[in-house]
Amino acid sequence: MPLSEYRIEDLAHHSGATVRTIRAYQDRGLLPKPERRGRANVYDDSHLARLRQIADLLERGYTLASIKELLQAWDEGRGLG
Repeated sequence: MPLSEYRIEDLAHHSGATVRTIRAYQDRGLLPKPERRGRANVYDDSHLARLRQIADLLERGYTLASIKELLQAWDEGRGLG
């Protein structure tokens, strides 16, 4: 099953984040860069899932710095302890 594809405005709509927030998360290394196709950036379901993870962790009181550490550990296959 192919992944859904989103422009940044669509990703913002589906995730509840703003375009500005999505760009800030990319700049901070919390969200992977999108695929570049010509002049367009294309996001997929993995970006949407990551934005939802970040929102959930923020609601639980984690800071962006601690979320970045958790996500890096997860992405690298290290334990979250």
